[in-house]
Amino acid sequence: MLALHSGLTAAVSLDPLFGDHAVILAGTDVPVWGRADEGEKVTVRLAGAEASAVTAKGRWEVRFAVLKSSTSPGDLVAVGTSTTAISTDVLIGEVWLCAGQSNMALRLNEISPADQAEAIATGLPTLRYYTVAKKREAKPLAKVAGKWQVAAGPTVVQSSAVAYYFGRALVEAGVGPVGVIDSSYGNTYAEGWTSDEALRAVPELAGVFARFADDIVTFPKRLAGYQQAKAAHELAAAAAKAAGKPAPRAPRAVVDPQVSQFSPSRLYNGMIAPILPVAIRGVVWYQGENNQSRPREYQTILPTLIADWRARWGRGDFPFYMVQVAPYKGMAPEIREAQFRVSEKVANSGIVSTLDVGEADNIHPLNKRPVGERLARLARAGVYGQTVVTSGPRYRALTIEGNTAKVAITHADGGLAASGGTLKGFTVAGADQRFVAATAVIRNGVVEVSSPAVAAPVAVRYAWANAPEATLVNGEGLPSFPFRSDDWPVTADK
Repeated sequence: MLALHSGLTAAVSLDPLFGDHAVILAGTDVPVWGRADEGEKVTVRLAGAEASAVTAKGRWEVRFAVLKSSTSPGDLVAVGTSTTAISTDVLIGEVWLCAGQSNMALRLNEISPADQAEAIATGLPTLRYYTVAKKREAKPLAKVAGKWQVAAGPTVVQSSAVAYYFGRALVEAGVGPVGVIDSSYGNTYAEGWTSDEALRAVPELAGVFARFADDIVTFPKRLAGYQQAKAAHELAAAAAKAAGKPAPRAPRAVVDPQVSQFSPSRLYNGMIAPILPVAIRGVVWYQGENNQSRPREYQTILPTLIADWRARWGRGDFPFYMVQVAPYKGMAPEIREAQFRVSEKVANSGIVSTLDVGEADNIHPLNKRPVGERLARLARAGVYGQTVVTSGPRYRALTIEGNTAKVAITHADGGLAASGGTLKGFTVAGADQRFVAATAVIRNGVVEVSSPAVAAPVAVRYAWANAPEATLVNGEGLPSFPFRSDDWPVTADK
């Protein structure tokens, strides 16, 4: 009978978000949850505090009041009627969600060997990272998969590079222990990270569902075409092998839109819903590459995502810091403009420029350290009250004097300069709206732009290209954001 009873009784468990090596948010109310038998009372102890709850629908949740940040690890203990769950080496500190697509997902072990070796040698026991398992689901999941790891030793290279450098910069700035939760999935759209309810509540986003419906209707035909192409490829590959020739490129597989990462809300359901409502200080976001063909729509989707997440976390307008996508030969400048406009429109948000770390032939530039450190500057100033420059130069106004266009710039902390000594990336146009390469010089804190081909300038653009060579920086060495002084029509959404 005892053996039978034991087999029917679920042991008390803590959600994986509260496993060994976890970091739990300091300075605010904190939920902790897990599973146990229906109706079972569970008492949780953490950092000298205690809270209890009764299990309902297999899940219990307690809330702790303000916990004090501490670099001394302790145990998180959940005690049930007959079983106990213990997580060891738990810290109280800062917790940030790091989300997005492949440039956020890129790991330290995918960048330069020198950077990997340096990260391993640094060893930061108070920096922890949690990688959310990649899931694409039609319905919200109730439980997350993953585990916390310490950013010390060889395993540190499994961390998202941007998340690592962001967290590392915060630790080195003295904010206390830091935990970064990496929820990222390559080759994904922003609408995939937004809940179905939030998307459907915005009439301007009807196109998202129209495309999804079309994908469902056309899937059988596309699948049949792929299967035929695959069979033909197998024959061609066998023939090529027999002839000692390289095999032809395989056809691209098609994925059922009901389970595809390209479809609305699938990433939200699989990788955001199951981590709710873990206490976070804010979000850092690196995504936009997949949405680059619809920059106007992105200016609606991204604010919708931000509002959706803030509402579901119930922690007010927490910080949302984003990365402007890097220069790349296939990345139109309109998506950078869309991201910048969102950062100006959404309260308590910020953005960092990556004009100087892009690679024209690589959509996944490997120099991630400046990206993480620039995001950390936003957090250091906006959350932790530290005096630090957070932005590169930004466009303010344009005045015309004869054949010269004078560009007024803000955020010139320490003075404007040209990295490498020469200003590059400026174009100028007259009333005909035809932009030509221009000469630019800095005089008295103003950028003067001119070209012999434009006698009467009307507008100036900077870094307005897929992979621009752009050199304007401020005294901190932070790169300028791309800009245009005109409001003339540019590439429309496709």
